[in-house]
Amino acid sequence: MTARCLVAKKGSDFFFHSTWLRLSVMFISFIMVCDCSLAVVDSYPAYNVLLPCFVLLLGGTLLTISGMGFSQNPALVSVSMNRQTCMVTHLTEETIWCLTPPASNLSNEDSQDMSVRVNVVISSGSLRHTLFAERTTTFNYQRAFTPLITFVEMEITNSSLLLSIQGINITGSVAKLGHRECELEFQRGNKSAMFYHCSLPLKSLEPGTFPIRVIQRQLGYAHVTARLQALTITPRITSVFPSQGSICGGILLTISGTALKSRKNLVQVSLEGNYSCEIQISDNDAVRCIVLPGPHPLHYQWLAEASWALNVTVTVNGISSVCLGDCALHLREQWTPLVDLVTWETNGTFTHVMIKGQKLAQPSDSPVVQMNNQVFCKVTFWNETSINCQTDCIGPGEHNMSISSRKSGQACFRNASSVLTILPQVYRFYPQNFSINGGGLLTLAGSALKGKRMTSVLIDHLPCLVLSVTCVAIQCTMPPGNGTKALSLKVDGISYYIGRISYHEEFTPALLSLVATGLLLTMTVSRVTEMDTTYVFVGDFACSGVTITHSTLQCSAPLLPVGEYRVLGLDVPRGWASSNLTFISQLMVTALHYNWGKSGRFIEAASWCAV
Repeated sequence: MTARCLVAKKGSDFFFHSTWLRLSVMFISFIMVCDCSLAVVDSYPAYNVLLPCFVLLLGGTLLTISGMGFSQNPALVSVSMNRQTCMVTHLTEETIWCLTPPASNLSNEDSQDMSVRVNVVISSGSLRHTLFAERTTTFNYQRAFTPLITFVEMEITNSSLLLSIQGINITGSVAKLGHRECELEFQRGNKSAMFYHCSLPLKSLEPGTFPIRVIQRQLGYAHVTARLQALTITPRITSVFPSQGSICGGILLTISGTALKSRKNLVQVSLEGNYSCEIQISDNDAVRCIVLPGPHPLHYQWLAEASWALNVTVTVNGISSVCLGDCALHLREQWTPLVDLVTWETNGTFTHVMIKGQKLAQPSDSPVVQMNNQVFCKVTFWNETSINCQTDCIGPGEHNMSISSRKSGQACFRNASSVLTILPQVYRFYPQNFSINGGGLLTLAGSALKGKRMTSVLIDHLPCLVLSVTCVAIQCTMPPGNGTKALSLKVDGISYYIGRISYHEEFTPALLSLVATGLLLTMTVSRVTEMDTTYVFVGDFACSGVTITHSTLQCSAPLLPVGEYRVLGLDVPRGWASSNLTFISQLMVTALHYNWGKSGRFIEAASWCAV
């Protein structure tokens, strides 16, 4: 069917090349073509074209505009219908394709068709001032050609959603739900109505409410008058595993069903009562989460002999699930691991934890012990009544302990506290008597000595300079002092009194006299007994080969520049020795050499060293 074009010439401010346009609307069984050709008469022509062409009320019609000299740049081409955009889907130099918008201001009760003006604007980006060619054509939105949907029915099977649709002019159509679509297949029909169906896999759909949209590939969107205007995809739960567990939570719950996934991660599991479920994995057919008691769990004594059935609900994209089976989690005291006693001890760099109770773990179900939900305590032995584990040395403070197993869930602390309070313990410290000059090496041995933030040792109010700190030992260098002082340990801001130490002259080493024979130094000393822990310094340099015989100490001084150096002694456990001794390094000539130069001069060279 071809329509003739009426062309009227009129003056205009627009310039464009000689062009001919062909506009066609594709229908199911025929093509309505509107042809128009024009010739440029002068440099400033413009034309009004009236065409009897039709599109559908709801839009979606693929409009084809044929001609010559179109741009292939989408930014330079636009098509509008009564100020509504006809979305350009593709274009070439000779053809523009666009999807028509729905008719505006047209009610369902209005039986009249509606005329709209179609404007094609092609801008020229190559000119200094943008010039454009505009062609205006009139189309009618007509009800007669609009596909009609009169009945929609939905059925969900185990893995698919089945749509049954009745309508008119919907051959070759697809049904769309969100971003998914399915091809309508003919079932049966007569002159007044045709029946179609299609199916979508449930795994491709997310929960949500979707308007029913049917698109006839050539005509566009169908008009839906069916009672069912939108479909709601609802999460469906078929089973919950395990179905029973501990009243203190900790169970890894697997919720099976369909339509349980959200691309936006809007998935939430709800349990009745004072419980929540922390999601670990979410997929279309399963959600896995860990059952947790509330922020203020009830005391075990109140939970004794309790038996609760918690209904499980999954909410996806704001839509709550329906239950197609047993969707309850049963929590009972008889399935709950119970802890009665927790003890610990530190051995070297490890802390060993011993746990006693009932129903703690089955032989085939390895329990998990955690501190503060972070540090794992490595389980070395377990049965129904005992669990032993070890971890790196635990620092002082309060530590929340949790014990769980995959099958039974989290243990309840019946006669023991789940908060393990660990205090620093100093079993011994040595030595207890020091030089008044300071410098003694104080060692504290114990457990839980290393804090998370800070560990310090105080002699009264003076710091003992910490050299090393571990969980079981601290070493520090003593400050100078006199008399008896209080020893305390400060860990993470909390001070612990340890005992008392003493400064005395009788524990202060002394260097009394010095005789130097070359580099060999011989000193008279007192209160110096241990050769292996005594060091002598000449200035800042160590004297090597220290030997002690009764009250005589000998060592070898290093080669030093000429000068006077103070001699110091250090007894590592007790501290610095009292000393007023000095060593003088002198210049010494050791050899003299003679030689004659080239001009007969006598050259004298000397070798020397400082002693």
